[in-house]
Amino acid sequence: TDFELNRQNPVKGHFLRLRTRTNDSSFASNFSANQISLAGTYLTPLDNYSPPKYVLGIRGTLLSTLVDEKFLQQNELPINYRYFLGGSQNIRGFSRRSLPNASGALTAAYLGIEQRFLDHMPYNIEPLLFIDYAKFGVNSFKLDSDDFFSYGLGMRWNSPVGVFRFTAAKGVTEGEALDNQRNIQLYLSFGEEF
Repeated sequence: TDFELNRQNPVKGHFLRLRTRTNDSSFASNFSANQISLAGTYLTPLDNYSPPKYVLGIRGTLLSTLVDEKFLQQNELPINYRYFLGGSQNIRGFSRRSLPNASGALTAAYLGIEQRFLDHMPYNIEPLLFIDYAKFGVNSFKLDSDDFFSYGLGMRWNSPVGVFRFTAAKGVTEGEALDNQRNIQLYLSFGEEF
């Protein structure tokens, strides 16, 4: 697809990925758990120019771990079976892997929308605007009522040695999970794409 062929400078295409991971207490383990993740990205130009001047990107992820309650009560579920978001790759208005809290979540949902402006600035610099949204759940396949948003702007530079991205974002919470006062988070990354 166009997405795979142009990974260094994607402007069009999509992908969808389903992954599962199973751990069984009857086979060399002290706990049983099943992880399911569904992730996808969709990029589309918003004009008829070639190359395009405006690209819209939509990205989403659904994650959940199905685990027996007895393993949770015995605190035997390893941390890599819990979900944490925040940082340059998803909800960019919060610090890296800080959401929902220090214990993590058994269910997480993320949606990000990003607008890139191509060929408007010199030196291949592309401004961008974005908004991110996430929800979490302490139970398997169930989301709680708290909402996490971030919105911001940034720049993308397709340099001769790879892509640099800089973003500045503000995080906002709705609900009782965290205090609504957040600082602006700044991220600089190399090689990461939307």
